[in-house]
Amino acid sequence: MVNQARRGARAENLVRDRLGELGYDVIRSAASKGCADLVAVGDRRVLLVQVKLGTHGRPDVYPAPAERRELLRVSGRIGGYGVGVNAVSVCVVPGSGSRPAVLNWRIIAGPGPKDWTAWDTEVDSGT
Repeated sequence: MVNQARRGARAENLVRDRLGELGYDVIRSAASKGCADLVAVGDRRVLLVQVKLGTHGRPDVYPAPAERRELLRVSGRIGGYGVGVNAVSVCVVPGSGSRPAVLNWRIIAGPGPKDWTAWDTEVDSGT
């Protein structure tokens, strides 16, 4: 039996590996109590990433408003150094059997439930 912490770590590692494929250098904050599970550094952009675990019945689990505000606050501080910074949320729906995992990416623009835009990593790697 796999516990929730292990499932969460697998989800974070899956997102870390995908960001690595896109050209980012990624730091994972294991068992993090901070705002970001991952920090990804690219050539033109830094991402503060919060990873959430979803299910096939609920593929849209995202950070609460307080978590989004904190991601935006910290990303604003980093952005003051002349670097493009995005607060990003990823909902990972684990695969099962032959079904691969699904990663639903969002760039967070504000604390509200509709303050985000979808991020298609196939179109815009952003590095």
